[in-house]
Amino acid sequence: MAGIALLMPTKQLYEQAKKIVNTVKCDVKMIEYVTIENVIDKTKEAIDKGVNIIISRGRQAEEIKLSTNIPVVEMVFTAQELGLIIVKAKRLVAKARPKVGVIAFQGMLCDMTYFKELYDVDIKLYLQDLTSNISESVANAIKDGVDVIIGGESTMIYANQQNFPALVLESTGESIKTALKTAENMYHMLDMEQHNFAIFSTILDSSFNGIMRTDTHTTILAANRVIQQIVGKDSSEILGHKLRDILNGLDESLIEQVISGQTQSYYTFLNVSQEPLAIVIESIVVDGEVTGMIVSCNRVHRLGIRPEKELKEQFLQGYVARETLDSMQKESPGLKNIIKIAKLYAQSNSPILIEQASGVEAERLCEGIHNYSLRKGGPFVLINLAGLEQEDQHRLLFGGLDIRDSTKAPGALMKAKYGTLVVMGADKLTKQSQYYLSCIIQKKIVKNYDFAYNEIKSQFIDVRLIFCTSKDMAELITIDKMRKDFYYQICALSFKIPTINERAKDRELLLETYFAKYQKQYSHFHILSQGAKEVLLKYHWEGGAVQLESLMERLILTIGKRIISEEDVRNLLDFVYANKEIVKEVESGITEPSVERKQDEEDLIKSTLKRYAHNRSLTAKSLGMSKTTLWRKMKKYGID
Repeated sequence: MAGIALLMPTKQLYEQAKKIVNTVKCDVKMIEYVTIENVIDKTKEAIDKGVNIIISRGRQAEEIKLSTNIPVVEMVFTAQELGLIIVKAKRLVAKARPKVGVIAFQGMLCDMTYFKELYDVDIKLYLQDLTSNISESVANAIKDGVDVIIGGESTMIYANQQNFPALVLESTGESIKTALKTAENMYHMLDMEQHNFAIFSTILDSSFNGIMRTDTHTTILAANRVIQQIVGKDSSEILGHKLRDILNGLDESLIEQVISGQTQSYYTFLNVSQEPLAIVIESIVVDGEVTGMIVSCNRVHRLGIRPEKELKEQFLQGYVARETLDSMQKESPGLKNIIKIAKLYAQSNSPILIEQASGVEAERLCEGIHNYSLRKGGPFVLINLAGLEQEDQHRLLFGGLDIRDSTKAPGALMKAKYGTLVVMGADKLTKQSQYYLSCIIQKKIVKNYDFAYNEIKSQFIDVRLIFCTSKDMAELITIDKMRKDFYYQICALSFKIPTINERAKDRELLLETYFAKYQKQYSHFHILSQGAKEVLLKYHWEGGAVQLESLMERLILTIGKRIISEEDVRNLLDFVYANKEIVKEVESGITEPSVERKQDEEDLIKSTLKRYAHNRSLTAKSLGMSKTTLWRKMKKYGID
């Protein structure tokens, strides 16, 4: 265990930190003043020195968390520190009950719920994230009528430009001391965890499975010593508690089926206390009635030890998966069955084949599979083969073409060593690449081919492969673009992701999410009429969630109305995708409509216009088209 690094976002904090560290006992190995521009470089430097916990604040802390996997302790302004700043703000504006705007990242602030009563002020928070614009927050605070603004140095600069009263959030050092205590406790916990893990691993590797017995209400009645070691709790913390509290992530609907007798057993995989476990739950049946359950927890064989230095370098290069299957299921309930299968596949080291028209959800699913697998601690690398020829594919997958040149950059397979490699556009794989990948799947050997010298160099590699495609891979065999042996190696663990057009609940959830997202982003407020919502939900989104999100942004940006009507949505859809049908006809070889068909359409439009006294809105609605489409067709047929 190497220790802690303090990466301070201001020079004032840097000087405070140096003084404080000299007065307390702690394992600090590095103290640096960092900027947004160099924070990742300094983090890499700290990791190279063996640091395993970093203390930072605000935007710098968020950048570190986004770019690396190292634990970050955020410095939080204490109630005392914020109280002092609030008192200064009241003096500055000399007002009985001032309105104070606080601009800061969420992780910087303590609970300010009772500041109104304590200090006789109105607090308005403007919480920031990595996408926020501080100048906009300052402008919004002034627009909202605050009397004084409190924030960081950037906030002060923008406030001063507006000649608006502002104060810098300053620390008395108390937040640094608190963060140091937290980091020190975490440091010792990590040290103890490593020590305990070594002991428990030895015990578990030579013991029986962890066993629990529950009643029909899933309350745990008995638990052996092995299960106590697995979950890190003693018997008093297990007995009498619900099963879901001990094994988080179980599908309660399937457990209910076991208890009700609809099914005899439930089998799944879970990561519990950093241990991958195969969970088997079976009903206890007495005289034909279910009286409880037996829960067996079996340790899954761990992967070999991975070089720590190599993994740190891979993480710093950005090979990190952030999505989880559980969070994805909450956001996309229509993928429940797919995610259930993905959790099972995640425990295997065999390749997976994923089919989906659009690759966005496939990418997220791949990240979730990686994070649910035994390779969670390894790198996650994603590549796309679209548009690449054979030699380019080889270079991307296997590295430099000339095996005699040791300076060539490593390929994606070496970058994903001990982790997961996702190959998007797998239908574009050349037969030669398929052969080499087949060798990796069978023997874990990379064969690097030198085209110039016709030589092959073999190297052992441990990597999990996931292939994603929008095509039917089996059809490629019939046109001699797919090796049969390769196809049958990758197709066993496969599934197809349904489009959002096949998932009504997800479509509605995505619509609401994107609509709210862009209202917030552009500070607009709109209401979708029921008719408008129905049009969007019934529309066929060929581009999937990406197309839906793009249209929502266009809708918020361009519709200058508070209430968005059905007609507004139809007009926008027609304007953005008006040539969709024409393009389809050209691609399929369909010629221009016949003269008779044109005449029929022209007569229909004329008669409908006459019926509604040339009211275009009513005519368009009657014909089932937008006003824009009606206008275009009237112009085409020369109708006044």
